[in-house]
Amino acid sequence: MTHSIEELEQQAAGHSRRGDMQSTERVCREILQRDHRHLSSLRFLADLALQAGDFPQAEMHLQGLCEGSPGDLQARSQLAQALYRQNKLQLALAAYLDLWRAQPRTGLLYLTIGCLYLEMGDSDKAAQVFSLGESLDGSLLDLWRQPQTAPALAAMSKKAWQTLRQHHTGLHLGAIDALQDADGKRARLARAGLRLRNRITALHDGDNGALLDGTGGLKAGH
Repeated sequence: MTHSIEELEQQAAGHSRRGDMQSTERVCREILQRDHRHLSSLRFLADLALQAGDFPQAEMHLQGLCEGSPGDLQARSQLAQALYRQNKLQLALAAYLDLWRAQPRTGLLYLTIGCLYLEMGDSDKAAQVFSLGESLDGSLLDLWRQPQTAPALAAMSKKAWQTLRQHHTGLHLGAIDALQDADGKRARLARAGLRLRNRITALHDGDNGALLDGTGGLKAGH
């Protein structure tokens, strides 16, 4: 006997109420064979895969969930996490950036994206993101100092604080070097100008016949 999708949904709901996750999973997979974008089945199977640490399966179901429900920000966040846990850093970054575009005032995203840039070796980009996050919420870089902050969040906050500190120190030292280079160049130009003025004075005020050769050029050694 072939059941309709509505009947299968009722079966899945009944299994879930009884706590029979194995039967619920089986029915959800059957539903997806009929309708590969069935949102509640994709959600259930994605959550199940995440709990089991099966990140490739979670990615597959979450991709379908995001395509079928683009406004589901939880699914997009979970997809980014699943990609990151598979070390797909570029894809994870793209997913987090999409999430940031939808939630530009979520401070945690600035810490997450900045730390991803650090992990990918782009400390300048990370510093820019952390700086934007600090402008949005000045407490982000101080979370690591608070004992009640969750360890993972504290670690990201401290990385952001250290990165911006190093970045600002580098900018400061670079500015000092640039000033020193400019001062040195001005000093060299001043010394060259002084030598030129001394030479002109010698030509005009000294014994011109002793300095010039027969063609009007400077004699050797002058």
